[in-house]
Amino acid sequence: MRRVLVALGIVASGLTVAGSASAAPKPNPDKNVEQFVCDGVPTTIVTAGRNGWINGERWVAMEFAVTGTVTPGDGSAPFPVLDEKQWAGGATGAAEEVTCIDLINETDPEDGSTFVGQVVVIIRPA
Repeated sequence: MRRVLVALGIVASGLTVAGSASAAPKPNPDKNVEQFVCDGVPTTIVTAGRNGWINGERWVAMEFAVTGTVTPGDGSAPFPVLDEKQWAGGATGAAEEVTCIDLINETDPEDGSTFVGQVVVIIRPA
């Protein structure tokens, strides 16, 4: 559930991390390494807010959506999750946008609740 909470936090906050457009991120606790499938290709993205780095190139999220179902560990009824965010920006005249998807199936070890769903992010070069 940690990744889902991080994803929902990103959507809710709409953070943008300042920095050089060409600089790869330095390791720090504000950045996460995530695995996505971007236009059919497995891709590692180092994320920080709505910014992400792929092979040292900075990309910026244009759209972000988390959809799925939470099943509480206490036996109560499952409920849907839908959270979306859209931003303007990105490089002017940039190459076409890329769609990245991460399928999630996680169980919270503390309360036994589960989340099954997906994160979809549409990115473009910064």
